[in-house]
This record gives sequence, structure tokens and C-alpha cells, in this order.
Amino acid sequence: MTRHFTSLLLSFLLSGMMLLPAKSAAGKLSSVADSLIQHLARAKGEEKLRLLDLLFDKTIHTDTDTARYYARQLIREATRQNNTRYLGIGYHDLGLYHNYAEAYYKAEDELKKAVEILRNTEYRKELADVYKTLAGTCFYQEKYTRAIDLSFKALDIFEKTGDHSGIISSFNNIGLLYKETGDYRAALHSYRQALQYIDRYMPDKNKAYLFENMGVAYKRLHKPDSALFFYRMAMREEQHNDTGIPPASLLFNIGNLHAFYFRPPHTDSAVFHFHQALEAAGSSHQELRADIYSSQGKMYLQQGDYGKSIASLHHSLKLADSIRNWKSQEVAHFYLYSAYKSLGAWDKSLTHLENFVDYRDSLENKEAKITIANLESKYENEKNKARIRQMETRQEWEKKMRYLLLLALVLAGMVLALLIRMLMQRRKQYRLEKQILRAETEKLDQDLRYKTRQLTSQALMMIQKNKLLDEILRSISNIKGTGDRTKKELTTLKRKLHKTMHAEEDWELFRNYFEEINKDFFKGLLRKYPQLTPSELKLSALVKLGFNIKETASLMNISPDSVKTARHILRKKLGLRQGENLYDHLQRF
Repeated sequence: MTRHFTSLLLSFLLSGMMLLPAKSAAGKLSSVADSLIQHLARAKGEEKLRLLDLLFDKTIHTDTDTARYYARQLIREATRQNNTRYLGIGYHDLGLYHNYAEAYYKAEDELKKAVEILRNTEYRKELADVYKTLAGTCFYQEKYTRAIDLSFKALDIFEKTGDHSGIISSFNNIGLLYKETGDYRAALHSYRQALQYIDRYMPDKNKAYLFENMGVAYKRLHKPDSALFFYRMAMREEQHNDTGIPPASLLFNIGNLHAFYFRPPHTDSAVFHFHQALEAAGSSHQELRADIYSSQGKMYLQQGDYGKSIASLHHSLKLADSIRNWKSQEVAHFYLYSAYKSLGAWDKSLTHLENFVDYRDSLENKEAKITIANLESKYENEKNKARIRQMETRQEWEKKMRYLLLLALVLAGMVLALLIRMLMQRRKQYRLEKQILRAETEKLDQDLRYKTRQLTSQALMMIQKNKLLDEILRSISNIKGTGDRTKKELTTLKRKLHKTMHAEEDWELFRNYFEEINKDFFKGLLRKYPQLTPSELKLSALVKLGFNIKETASLMNISPDSVKTARHILRKKLGLRQGENLYDHLQRF
């Protein structure tokens, strides 16, 4: 999937909104917005609500902070007017804002409010649009099954209301989501249904995006002839209509087909289409140009034409450096390492290998930080919700107590009735305290699950890191016939890699996460078995967490046989008899 295709997915899912305006249209948008603002100052009633929604649509692509202001104004004004339709639209707009800000958990909350407001009303189209946007939000949280279910809900409404455009976009969205789950045949089925509706009800509608999506699906099914057919159909549609798909992207996809999916490769056709794609991309699509040069370099590398491969890859690397695209830099360094290694240019090969390792580590750390940040954001969001619910419950309780006090002052003579009332309130208070206790217990469970996810994420990162470094070490060890200087540099690099594999910082971070969940585990073990070594304490922690022998070997940088031996020695030190389970014994601490 090209980056252009990825960026397009959200525009399909988020209610079929238009793409970002071109610079040439910016002035027109600004003048339209100014005109709407002038009308807004004089507008009243539902006309004011309509203008606020229009202003949100005009500003969400260019000035998200201003768009958020209009969405909140729309919610406030719709609430004041008691207008259910525009209240739902207002929460929908606010959810769209959070999607553009990549705050997907907040977006989901606002969109669920819109669903609750519109669900049992006659505003079916507005509800279907919310379902489509909510599907996009779930997609970016990788909740693909939920996203598909929401898209079918939107489709059901569009079919009942006879909205052909909505039906077409829903089938296309469902196809995109099936493609993300790897079910390319189901994706193609949905795309074909969208095409049937276009041919039957909207023959003038542009079909370029559908053709491109079908080309991608057939490529993933390794059917290059079919993929090529639909890419060319998309090109033909693009030539007759301004679809918004960069021709360079389609030419690039066709070049990739010829280079990597046909057997044998169609090299001449691939070179031609890569050249055409570079010309079409011009200077405005630098990221796409970097990808084109990278694919071209990979193709020449596979053919053994190392000179052309290195030239293309250096072009890709230069472009990736200029736009600070780490992923493209990592890929270019890896292929340059392979090309120089094939030529026997060991100095340059080692330089690119070191750069590749550096970028890979940086990307892994960045992805881990993003994952943890998302988890923390979700945890913080849930914690804030619980706090709000507690405050609302407390306010309600205080309100009732004030009412009781006033009632006691007014009805001083009705002592018996007051006592009965107080008994009833005590029962309510008891239930309230139980609810608060339950909420606190749930919060503690959330804390435990969050910390467990941190611990598991750290362990997985350590396993993946050690596996990658081990593969690189084996690759370096297989290099033969090098000079003394290169051997020395290889030895230095291997020493660095070994040092990275045995870094204690990873174990220290792992131990911190582990002790947050199992506070007295190490203290209890050492209190009863003071003869245990630090390595045996590490092994005890991994056994308690349920890691198998292979995973334990990767985390401790030893062989599986060594793990078995270490477990046997640990059992003896713990005094376990034959038949006693080591895992069950360690769960007691």
C-alpha cells in the first residue's frame, strides 16, 4: 500500500469529506468563510446552527483550532434551542476535530454521544454519517472488526433511505477495511458491489478510486495481470476526470507490478513507468519520489546491476534525508549495505549497516513510545471519566442532603416521617459507598492491567531487539575474505552489538515494571533462599510471568539448553522434590 493510499483511507471513512484544499483554492475558501461569518452575526434559529456547521466544514482542513471553536458553539447553541438534529451534528463535528488531532479515544467519546442523540430520531442520514466517522476512528485504533460492523450499520441505513451515494461509499469503505484485515477476496466483493451501484444509478460518478483499490487487492492476491488491468482503468479514469489521485502514484504502482510481481520481471516496463512516475511527481511529492527511487534501486539490486542500484538508492536517501523520513532512510541504508557488500566494498557496506541498525533502533523506540503514549492516554481518559462520575454522584448526594435538611426544618413536627426518611437515605448512602468502592476496585484493576501491559511490551521489545541483533551478528560472522582493517572494524561492531544485547538498562527497566506489580517477590525469595544469585532471581521472575524456555533464552541471551540447566539448579536451591511444579511454587511469593 502506497503512502498516498494510506492517507486516502481516512478521507473515505470520515463521512466522505473532501480532501485538503489546494493552495489555489485557499483564497476562495477564505472569502467563503468571511461571507458566512458576516451572515452568522445576523442569523437566528436553525439558520444560525446551519451556518456554524458550514463554518466548521470550511475550517477543519486549514485551521483545526477555529473548527473546534465552531463545533463547540454549535453544541452550545443547539442545546439552547433544544435542536436534536444539530446537537448530534455538533458532537459529530467535535469527534471529527479529535480525529484530525489524532486524539482517537476522545473522538470515540464524542461520536458515541452523537449516536445516542440521533439513534431514536428520524435523522437517519445524520446517524449514518456518524457511523461512518466512528468506523474511521476505530480503524485508527486497529479495531477492524468494530469498524466493519459500524460500516454495515451505515450501509443498512443508506439502503433503507435509498441513498445511492451513501451505499457506494459504504461498500468502498467496507472493502478498504477487509483489505486491512487481509481478506482481499471479501474486499474485492465489496468493491464490485460499489461498481454495480455506480453503473446502475450513478453512471457519471468517477470510479478511479475503486479501480485503484481493486488493483491493490489483486496485487496482494499475487494476480499481477488483474492488478495491472485495474491500475490502467484508474489511469484512464484519471485522464478523463480530475479525481485527486496523483498520476505519479498510479504509475509507481504499475512500475512495482512489473518489477516485483511478474515472473520473470518486466524490467523494461518497470524502468519506463518508474521514469514516468518521477516526471509526474515533480518537486511537490518528495516522499513519493524517495519511494520510487528506493523501488528502482531494489529492482536493480535483485538483477545484480549494483552500479545503477547504488545510484538510485543514493537519490532515495538524499530525498528521505531532506524530508526527515526515518523509515525511508532505514530502507535505503539497508539496500545500500546489501549492494556494497555484493561489490566487496566493505568499508561503505559497514557504514550503511551501522546506519541501518541506528535507524531501526530509533524507529522501534519511537513506535514503543507511541504505543505507551496511546495506552497512557486511554488510561488517563478512563480515569477522568471515573472521576467525573464520582463528582456527579457526590453532587447528587449533597443535593439530596440539603433537601433533607430543608425538609427537617419545615416539617419539624413530623419526627416519625423524618426518621423513616433518614433510614432510607442511609440505605442509599450504603449503596453509594458500595458503588464508590466498586469504582475504586475497578480503578485498581485498570492500574494492574496497564502495568502488566507495560511489562509485556518491555519484554517483547527486548526479545525483538535481541533477535534482530543476533541475526545481524550471524550475518557479520558469515562475511569472509576481508582485509585486516575491515576485520578490525567488524570485530569492533560485533563487540558493540554484544554489548547492546547484554545491556543492563533493559533489565533494570524490566525489573522496575515487574516490582510495581509484584512488590515483595524478590524480598520474599531472598528472605527464604538467601543463596540465590542475581541470574537466578531473573530466571525466577520470568518463570513467575509464565515465559516459556525459548522466550526465557532470548530474554537472558543464553541457549534453551542453558535455560533447562538453570531451571534444574534453581529447583535444587528451592528444595523442590520430583513432581513439584516450579511455576506453582513461585506463585506463592
